[in-house]
Amino acid sequence: RMFGSVKTTQEICETILEKFSSRKQLNHSIPVFSGFNLPVRELPIDPYILGMWLGDGSSNSGQITTADQEVVEQLKNSKYEVVKNKSLYLWNCLGLLTDLKKLGVLKNKHIPMEYLRSDADSRLALLQGLLDSDGTVSKKSGAVSFTTTKERLRDGFYELATSLGIKTRAVSKLAKLNGRIIGPCWKFQFLSEMQCFRLTRKLQLQKRNNFRGIHNIRYITGFEQLGKQLVKCIEVDSPDHLYLAGKAMIKTHNSLLSAH
Repeated sequence: RMFGSVKTTQEICETILEKFSSRKQLNHSIPVFSGFNLPVRELPIDPYILGMWLGDGSSNSGQITTADQEVVEQLKNSKYEVVKNKSLYLWNCLGLLTDLKKLGVLKNKHIPMEYLRSDADSRLALLQGLLDSDGTVSKKSGAVSFTTTKERLRDGFYELATSLGIKTRAVSKLAKLNGRIIGPCWKFQFLSEMQCFRLTRKLQLQKRNNFRGIHNIRYITGFEQLGKQLVKCIEVDSPDHLYLAGKAMIKTHNSLLSAH
């Protein structure tokens, strides 16, 4: 259960640290945005299939690589005819190539905006496809991870996760192949109550309850004085006057009416 009250910027600055016993701890936090509630829209490719292709699909064809029979069954349950390729673990989804071209993702892997602004079930299905293909789970902590070498996919994954109410961030490192550095890559890691996988072997490892309570809050860790200047405040036409700020979609307001 979360408690809280409206604080001014000055109050937060003056009490950003609170002393507990012999040590100091961060004193202010805000809840993570719970996610977009958007209407259902017709999508050209099943979100789960698109997520699988973005993760383990050939960038210039409608082929998907997987060794998991559960994923193969998901592919066969889609509108595409699925045919086994001669290569090990490679599957041809007949008709997918045409849809990928129309969507503009062929040879240009990214998450189209129409998917990022689709309903919650569709966005979750897209996330599950991405994680069933390129996601992992920590056996020790049950945390979910996703890694990509593509900048547009990195940015799209962050927005997708954030739009579902997941707190995460990209940590950059160098990707290596056979001991040779091939460029940068980005790794996301997070905890979530949501079913982030459809693959049984991954879902069984995912931690979905008994959290410490910090995965769904953001701590205020510091402040910076920028001086005084004339600004124009805005007020959102809603009962709480809140709006989302930045790519992290942080709930905030800057109207004194919100404190009344």
